[in-house]
Amino acid sequence: MKEYIEREALMNHIKANGNPDNLPDGYVATPNDVYVFAIAAVETFPAADVVERKRGEWIHVGHYPPYCSECEGLPPKDCEGKEFYDSDFCPNCGADMRSPQNILCDQTEEGEHETD
Repeated sequence: MKEYIEREALMNHIKANGNPDNLPDGYVATPNDVYVFAIAAVETFPAADVVERKRGEWIHVGHYPPYCSECEGLPPKDCEGKEFYDSDFCPNCGADMRSPQNILCDQTEEGEHETD
């Protein structure tokens, strides 16, 4: 499984602990020291708590019900249980079925909408 590191947190860690002021008096860091410190910082830094998001799409073939491109599961049915509909997420595997353009449109900045 992939591991992710929060870039800003790692940069702050390197800035705080890789400061030349923290070296013993008279010691000058070599490029190799900097390399070893950077590798050690990345290897020992805790991974961020993230969940990998699956992206899929509903595949439509002829008159057959659509199916998920990730798990080949069927989409949900309407309230009456008669018709399949293209939901935003696959109910079987959780894949996000929204197109990237729609996802960007769904996200809004704080304060963008007026409140009554």
